[in-house]
Amino acid sequence: MAESGPRNWHSPDLSGPSRNDIGWLASLPADIEQRLTPDQVVTELLHRLANGLGVRQCWVYAQSPDDERQWALIASHDALSTAPDVDAVRRATERALSEIPNTTVFLLALKGSSGIFGALAIEGGASLAADETVLMRLVGERIGVIMRDDRARAAQIRSRGSLALLAEASEMFAGTLDVQLAMTLATQLVVPRFARWAAVWATYEYVPHMTAVAHADEVRLHDLRAA
Repeated sequence: MAESGPRNWHSPDLSGPSRNDIGWLASLPADIEQRLTPDQVVTELLHRLANGLGVRQCWVYAQSPDDERQWALIASHDALSTAPDVDAVRRATERALSEIPNTTVFLLALKGSSGIFGALAIEGGASLAADETVLMRLVGERIGVIMRDDRARAAQIRSRGSLALLAEASEMFAGTLDVQLAMTLATQLVVPRFARWAAVWATYEYVPHMTAVAHADEVRLHDLRAA
């Protein structure tokens, strides 16, 4: 689910009037769910939870796939409202708090095999009746499963990409003993996979010299060398 901001997608075709129907609250028709991205499914379930339980505002937060200390808001209901601060949600969830301090926002941690990776935050959730709290937790668990599966798929893709890069690098470097060529190949491996440009400096007699450079836009190579 990887993290650039909340996706406020909502299909009016999927709305329903049932308040306590767990089947409606926690699942979508299989043929429709298969056509949606995981982010869209999570957002739709969040809308259903809010509408079914009469909750005015709720949000889903999750860790960045690249940095567990960085969290982001990935889905919301009632986008016109001000969402709780991301860092406040992260800190409260990591401290196993049921509410964000000094607010009425109830927190439900989303957990995976490696620990907590996100949270479902609900405005006024602590005032729900016991049966409504059970429904909220069931929907939260369903959202957590979707997000865990999506993160696992993304990790597999990254892993395959890393293995492919290692194989390519091994093949390229095994074919030469030329140091200059090896440094040139190193910059070409980095660009454009990880950066728009890359350069290698080598030190001869304590003086650094640029020995290789690459840029995603070859027209800018001259300017890059000059800079």
